[in-house]
Amino acid sequence: MNKIVCKNCNSENDLFRLNCYNCNALLRTRVVNIDLWKTVGRIVENPIKAFKEIIQAEHKNFIFILLFFLGIKYFANALFFSESVYKVDVINNFIWINWIVFSGIFFLFVFSFSMLITFVNKSFKIQTRYRDNLSIYIYSFIPQLFALITLLPIEFALFGQYWFTKNPEPFVIRPVASYILFILEIICIIWSVLLFILSTFIQTSKIVYSIFIGLISIILLCGLIFFVPLIVY
Repeated sequence: MNKIVCKNCNSENDLFRLNCYNCNALLRTRVVNIDLWKTVGRIVENPIKAFKEIIQAEHKNFIFILLFFLGIKYFANALFFSESVYKVDVINNFIWINWIVFSGIFFLFVFSFSMLITFVNKSFKIQTRYRDNLSIYIYSFIPQLFALITLLPIEFALFGQYWFTKNPEPFVIRPVASYILFILEIICIIWSVLLFILSTFIQTSKIVYSIFIGLISIILLCGLIFFVPLIVY
């Protein structure tokens, strides 16, 4: 899955290559840019094809825009869980500062994790590029953006700031709606993890390694959400 066989000389080439390293023959159709809406649709319908096109695209469009909105979503997740962990009022005068700080830490995590995976892949003699790893992992979080666009407005419409507090808990105000929304949020997280695993597998063709990387990523993200939600009180 992570190789392209040259039709001219039968040499195996890395997935991102446009021309054969051995005979310089054209291996595939050139992909210049990532078409955002087309790619999002393919991630839902055919994620394997979507991730291959992301890897092969010469310009990794929209990754910083997606990362910006992902910072908002994961900060909202941190606000939801921080009341349980720290028992503090998460809606305070420093919320914008906390969002900036949290987003910066989240961005650093994504960039650093992608770099780490690139070096680990290389140690296993798997040739991958940093910008490919960064792009596929950011696009793996597309379900979280679905949650940001669809679920978060509903949560605010039903609960307002009470969605982020325990006084009273949203599960007490509207228990059925709260549990439904919570389950949908969990489904989006699981979906993202599965895409993370799949995108790694497409690059490496190692299923156990891909699952391990996916589990490590979700553990680190949970740590980020639970332990770095509020810097300034």
